[in-house]
Amino acid sequence: MVSLIYKANNMKTSVRLIAILLVLAACSRQEKPDEILIEGFVNVVPDGKVYLTHAHDPKEIVDSTEVVNGHFKFVLKPDASFVPFLASIHYRDSTFVENNMIRQIAFLNTYQSSVKKKAGISAFFQGRENTKIIADPSTPNTPVMWTFHLITGGKDNMLYQKFMNKGFGSLDVPDSAKRLARLSYFMKTIKQHPDSYFLLSEIYQNKEAYTQKELNSFLSLFDKDVLNSSTGKKFYSYLANMPSPNKPYPNLLLTNAMNEKQRILSPDARMNLLVFWASWCGPCRQEIPALKEINHTFKDKGLNLVSISIDRDTSSWRKALTQEKMDWQQYIVSKEQMESVQQQFNFSAIPFIVLTDNSGKEVLKILGYNENNIKEINAAIRKNLASK
Repeated sequence: MVSLIYKANNMKTSVRLIAILLVLAACSRQEKPDEILIEGFVNVVPDGKVYLTHAHDPKEIVDSTEVVNGHFKFVLKPDASFVPFLASIHYRDSTFVENNMIRQIAFLNTYQSSVKKKAGISAFFQGRENTKIIADPSTPNTPVMWTFHLITGGKDNMLYQKFMNKGFGSLDVPDSAKRLARLSYFMKTIKQHPDSYFLLSEIYQNKEAYTQKELNSFLSLFDKDVLNSSTGKKFYSYLANMPSPNKPYPNLLLTNAMNEKQRILSPDARMNLLVFWASWCGPCRQEIPALKEINHTFKDKGLNLVSISIDRDTSSWRKALTQEKMDWQQYIVSKEQMESVQQQFNFSAIPFIVLTDNSGKEVLKILGYNENNIKEINAAIRKNLASK
């Protein structure tokens, strides 16, 4: 998320904001428990449609409603499968020439704001609690792009604001001592908030960085209701399918470009290079010329190169195949297989490449595309083919 900052007037502003948020929090607890009410009183949104979406995928619309004189109301009817999620609210503004005239409502981040500066965010974490959104009365004439709305909801939204730029769950640190320190910090935070769906989702998003033992330690700290959520169940499924060291990867049965079912690992190959990609992934498409060179160099020496698409839209995948003209096996993962495949191969981002020996055991694993990664792949193939 991008932070937005501008100067505020004085200390009285902060006092007013805290008082308003306390009032809104009290109001949000008075609604029916079988409904989730997201209500807004805004001064920059024109009359018309507003859309509640997933923040990471605005095309995934949760609900829509009408704005009339700055007032709108989403009423969600959560069932047992409801999962708290990171949400955004979008609307069309004919005066906004960028992004197809689509704007997002911006919110005040109370944790990152100070007396002299205010920080804005474009998302909020929506749980089962009600959410109230109102225009900031201290900035009535602020331009739209700097208008931050006051928002109150559940505790998870406060945790989201607090940790959003602190990389909670991420272990991108250079040495083991710092890694242990971050692990300890994450454990301590979860112990303080064992009922947090947000903290569980953040650990799940970074799950590939942890050992099975570490993940089980995290899960032992969360409340039963949180673990029974769909995110918790995905976590347990991930652990059940988590690749074991020195064990072969599963020889998946996938659909190829001829609409036939085939195994991805070749019994006749000395090595297998599995490339997970998608038509919409820019770095994946940039990587293809390098893959063509690898295939040309090693295909007659025992390398089985396989591209595996995670496209949701089969027609987009087939269009990309026509454009890229890759002369090696092409497969696509079905929607039903997607989650288990990502768990079995332990990835959540692409391009993702796994190099295996002839039994399917991992030799090298690469995430992302750059020249050094391609050099590393070439070197690993040469070394392992030379040793056989």
